[in-house]
Amino acid sequence: GVNTRMAVPHSRFNDVPRAAFEAAGLHVLVAGREPGVQLAVSPDGFRTVFLQGHPEYDRISLLKEYKREVGLYLDGRHELYPPLPRHYLDARGRAVLGEYRERVAAAGGRGARGSGGRDAAPPFPEALVAAGLHNTWHDSGEALIGNWIGLVYQLTHAERARPFMDGIDADDPLGWLAAASGTA
Repeated sequence: GVNTRMAVPHSRFNDVPRAAFEAAGLHVLVAGREPGVQLAVSPDGFRTVFLQGHPEYDRISLLKEYKREVGLYLDGRHELYPPLPRHYLDARGRAVLGEYRERVAAAGGRGARGSGGRDAAPPFPEALVAAGLHNTWHDSGEALIGNWIGLVYQLTHAERARPFMDGIDADDPLGWLAAASGTA
């Protein structure tokens, strides 16, 4: 139920490389060229799910994260103006935020908000940019979370003290690890 192309918003400029996941004994389930690993699971394939992005974000969550980062720059708490989110903004949104960055520079740049910059920093143009945003990841995110919760429901015992239903192998609850190794 998950698209073959899975877009997932990222709000930070970091990455845990595939080799680090694999060295920890984790199974990488979804990865791409950019930004890399999206989804990995614990050695049992089920109990712990690792997401490097935010499939739960709504249409404007990433814009609000970007606005926060710009605010940290304006407050002098970041050295560099944050780069625009990639693959998220339409041409108009990129132009509006490019113009905004120029206005911030004209107002004194880093630290321009509240610390004696030449002019007050202009208000962030959130409404102008938000109008052109589209949630391209919603279907994939909904399928991913829905599938995982469905598996939890199918495998977890109704008695909270018992982690799995009768007959479920705690080391391979989905039965795919043994199948993949040919020992099933």
